[in-house]
Parts: sequence; C-alpha cells; structure tokens
Amino acid sequence: GVLTSIGGIEALNFMKTNISTEYDDSYPDIELFMFGLSQASDNGMIFRRAFNVDHNTYNKVFKPLESKYSYQVFPILLHPKSLGRIELKSANPLDPPKFYANFFTDPENKDVATLIAGIREIQRINKTPTMQKYNATVVRTPLPGCEKVEFDSDEYWECAIRGVISAAYHQTSTCKMGPENDTEAVVDHKLRVHGINRLRVVDISVIPIPMTAHTVAVAYIVGE
Repeated sequence: GVLTSIGGIEALNFMKTNISTEYDDSYPDIELFMFGLSQASDNGMIFRRAFNVDHNTYNKVFKPLESKYSYQVFPILLHPKSLGRIELKSANPLDPPKFYANFFTDPENKDVATLIAGIREIQRINKTPTMQKYNATVVRTPLPGCEKVEFDSDEYWECAIRGVISAAYHQTSTCKMGPENDTEAVVDHKLRVHGINRLRVVDISVIPIPMTAHTVAVAYIVGE
C-alpha cells in the first residue's frame, strides 16, 4: 500500500547502452528509476495520473496488482535525439507557454532503441539472485493496443513505449548558451540574450546539451 513506501526513488542506475556511439564509455545514455511501488500501490489515485497512464491501461495491467507486492523501474532517456521546442502563446507574459515534446521523432529511431536497451537491463537485474530471492516476476499482461505483437519482442516494447510515455519534468536546452555567430544560440556565456539589451535568461534552458543527471543542482548553480 501507499503508506509502506516513501513514494520516492529507492535506487538509481546510470548506464551506457550499446546504442550510444557519440560519447566515450563513461557517458551514460540511460538512467533507471527504481520504485518500491507501482501505479497500483495507491489504487490508481495519484501515480497513474503522474505517469500518464490512461484508465483502460490501468484497469487491464495494474488493477490486478492492487493487492500484491510490486516494484517498478522506469528507463529514462538522458540524451534524446528527438528535439522538442517551446513557443510563446501570446504577447501576454502571464499566458503559459506552448510545449511541443516531439517524442520519438528522430529519423533513425535511436530513442526507442535506447529505451529498449534500458528495458533489457531491467530484465537482467530482475533475474539476479538478489531479486529472485523475492520471486521477482515480470508482469506479462500486454498493454492495450499491443496484444497482437509477440510479448517481450523488440516490436512489443516499441509499441508499449509509444503507448505509455511521459516526461520527468526536467525540460532543458531550449534557450542555448553559445557565441553570437551560433545560429542556434540564444544567450552568451553571461546569459545575456543576443541582440537585446538588459535581458538575461537564468534557468536550465540555457544548458546547450541535456546533462547526464537530474537538473535541480544545475538550476541552483545557474541561478546563483
């Protein structure tokens, strides 16, 4: 139940998959979030909505787990190849901006392949003697819309990934720091907006490339 867990991340694992070729071996491209609970732990009240799981998926996959012990692992894409964008909704500064996530739009489909590699690592961990002491078993109920695909094939996991996707509220790099001759750069090294006097951007949108970490510490650094 919900009162048996702190509701946070019990363990983290940063790893480099065999999909990433841009960086050296010390540069992870996947993070594994390991929760000592699942969407079923609070009977679908909060976690289901937080992770963008619709009622149909919840009722089919998670509801049967409401009375059972469970743990859940999320593979987090650290360096997506798909690029989103943010736009102003209007000239009114109080209007919320418009976000376009553009998930899984990279032409080589590397984002999906990287997440599948993360899932394979989760499965490997699940089979270790440490986890098998607790009879850790993968839930094999297929996600709605993926029933006709062979379970546990790469094609199945791509279907599942595209069907249930959410962001970890760590949006970054939409307002790139760089020299004025960089056509993608918005601010200089002192966070001053190119071409506009007395205007700075002071948040993690100025980071040129998403960091291999959570963003809060860097947000504090930029702010200070």
